[in-house]
Amino acid sequence: MTVWKDIETAPKDRRIIIATDTDMYIAHWGQNPFTGDEAWLIVAFDADAENDNQVLIKNGLAKAWTEAPVHPFNQSIIDDGKQ
Repeated sequence: MTVWKDIETAPKDRRIIIATDTDMYIAHWGQNPFTGDEAWLIVAFDADAENDNQVLIKNGLAKAWTEAPVHPFNQSIIDDGKQ
C-alpha cells in the first residue's frame, strides 16, 4: 500500500514520487540555474522533441509525496528467478 504524505514534509536529498491534482512524477529538488528558483524538478518526455526538458513544479502544485521504489540495479541482490 502506498502511503502519501504532505508535500511540506518531503525530503529534498533524494528522488521521490510527487503528486499534483492530476498527475504523478518522479522528482528531485532542484534549482533553475538562470533564475535561482527552487522547486521539484521532473523530466518532461516529449515524443516530438529532440531533447527531453527538465521542468520545475512550482510550489503549490505538488500536493503529496511518497517514496520512490528502489531501482533494480541499485539493489545488492537481484532476483533472477533462478532459485
